[in-house]
Amino acid sequence: MLSQISLFQIANSIKYNYAQEDFDINGDYNIETGNKEYKFYSEKWNKKVEGYLQQDIKAGRDTVNNVNANDIDYFNQMIPNKCCYCNAKFTSVNKPTLERIDNNMAHTKDNCKL
Repeated sequence: MLSQISLFQIANSIKYNYAQEDFDINGDYNIETGNKEYKFYSEKWNKKVEGYLQQDIKAGRDTVNNVNANDIDYFNQMIPNKCCYCNAKFTSVNKPTLERIDNNMAHTKDNCKL
């Protein structure tokens, strides 16, 4: 059996075993920084909303209930939360974007998270 396994494969399995030994899938591996908390401001928010609208129009999605300039307060309330993927806090360096839950639907409040 060992004659069919290369030294490279053995070395890789040993390397990954050591790397994953202390890994906790639910652990927080984000480094705390002194960067200021991020807030959406009307000018930047309007540009983001326009960009999301253009994406949805180009993709042929229904844009009736898309996020709009008036939704700025709703999303600013969500900012103290962390990124839905990496749990990093939103800062001036790590800026939030709207992530669609269902990519076949447009950028609506119900279909977006930060």
